[in-house]
Amino acid sequence: MSKTPKRGKGMRERLGHALTQNEELRAKPKEASAPAVGVFFVHGGNLWIDATPVDEAILYGDMKTHDRGHEDFWEQLQSRGVAPGDEEYDECPRGRVCYDTKQRIFHLYLDRCIRENKDIVSRIIRAMNLSSVTRVDLDSHYRCPGYAD
Repeated sequence: MSKTPKRGKGMRERLGHALTQNEELRAKPKEASAPAVGVFFVHGGNLWIDATPVDEAILYGDMKTHDRGHEDFWEQLQSRGVAPGDEEYDECPRGRVCYDTKQRIFHLYLDRCIRENKDIVSRIIRAMNLSSVTRVDLDSHYRCPGYAD
């Protein structure tokens, strides 16, 4: 696994700007009050979200979900120069929000290292405008690099 190079102030400012821009443009549904489903990454305190309003999401079984996966979103972040070019998408803590149409509940699936950071979990919930009826779950697909289970 490759290590991320140290970033100076300029890189931190670009990442901070991209975070703000991403949260404003991608995480907020078209209607401010509409909740969203989607994928996200957490990298160095930054939260990158790619989301769709739940009413526009695709149906996968009984779940409403975002039509794009982590790998495609990571490639987009890399092409913008926001995400490190020398890291693979599965080396970065990540997760997904889906909506169960039968149980009428949101599922927030994430890495253990994200779940333990209540501030990041709150930022995800706020950015995606999730209801208080949101179940936060671990998922075997999402494993923090170097994190012992």
